[in-house]
Amino acid sequence: MRKTMNKLASTLALFGGLLVASTASADGLVASAGELPDSARQQLEQAIGEHRAENPAIYQTVRNVRGYKPGFYKKQRNPIPLVGRELRRLGPEALLPMLEALAFDVWERDGATDAEWRALKVGMLEAVGAARDLRSAPVLQVAFTKDLHPDVLRAAAQSMGDICDDTSLSMLDAALSTSKRGAAIVGLGHCRTAAAAGLLTAQLDKTKSAAEADGIARALGFLSSSWAWRALGKSRHAEGLQVRRMASEALVRAFVRFDGRARTGARVGLTMAEHPDIRSIASLHRGAATTTVIKALDVVIHKVEKRTRN
Repeated sequence: MRKTMNKLASTLALFGGLLVASTASADGLVASAGELPDSARQQLEQAIGEHRAENPAIYQTVRNVRGYKPGFYKKQRNPIPLVGRELRRLGPEALLPMLEALAFDVWERDGATDAEWRALKVGMLEAVGAARDLRSAPVLQVAFTKDLHPDVLRAAAQSMGDICDDTSLSMLDAALSTSKRGAAIVGLGHCRTAAAAGLLTAQLDKTKSAAEADGIARALGFLSSSWAWRALGKSRHAEGLQVRRMASEALVRAFVRFDGRARTGARVGLTMAEHPDIRSIASLHRGAATTTVIKALDVVIHKVEKRTRN
């Protein structure tokens, strides 16, 4: 009898979870269920319902996130609303509750200011991307199509880059020629593939804006980070070395072509990429540089070589 009752309770919990997900079509933080592709919506509805039936507590934990609430963040050393780290600490079990809040059913604002509510959106989008789960891609892609606050749009793009499926990469590429260009550059910087590196190097080579060159260079540095590629494991070593070379070549060209802020961005990018053959890469472009630029570039080369020897 007890087994029968437990089974009935689980079934009712599952049905309740599916009902909540399927009826909340316009209450997400950055999207609505009706905007998702049918197959993605149905799969997420089922996954959320089943997960909620087995793990109801994590849904309440996500709803009780504190980082955007003034009673909590104003007591911190840096009194600004932040929730990303708090949500990431909850681990992979928090993914489906966050997707539910982003696209299906979010709790009431309860007096949160625009800046506080925006911090919740940004932090949750970033935490979802950090999980690198393909189930998140449709939600992030819908969010990226919206006319959102620049901070929220950038977070959606960044998380699309973290996942970097074919659709996300294609959308970020297309956005380079739109008003979402800046967010797309950030997103591509999080997409560790040769294709993304090729897109960013092309953009860096053709831009005439020092401010934009700085942003692209830093995105390339993040994409080609030697530390990040090592963390991906030996199976991607060759790809990582290729990407780091592509980035380093473009960054050296930018270092020679620009000065000031853009050169600083290129320097930062080169020290992140840490290509072991940086001296020969740089030698291809020394002829077009002034003595002052060559001296500055030599400082960067020395720094990179010192790091790669250690």
